[in-house]
Amino acid sequence: MAKLNMVKALNLALLEEMERDPDVLVIGEDVGVDGGVFRVTEDLHRRFGSNRVIDSPPDGIGKGDQVRIAPGSTGGLLAAASSPAPAGAKADESK
Repeated sequence: MAKLNMVKALNLALLEEMERDPDVLVIGEDVGVDGGVFRVTEDLHRRFGSNRVIDSPPDGIGKGDQVRIAPGSTGGLLAAASSPAPAGAKADESK
């Protein structure tokens, strides 16, 4: 078994799941083109595009600016998921 540091292990896990399931998305602050400050999402944007690797804005863009996200706006993602994980589900350990 190859030894990986935590960043590379997380990146590999995201990559494998995104390749396996086209419904998997990555949404977060600073996860886009550059792969984030720690490079956990490095190359994911290039491979899967901006529809699946989505940079969310920081709380404050600049002095006096505010970003407003409608309450419940991400709830549609869960409702639209084809197979959301049930509460208490465990990872598949058969691999």
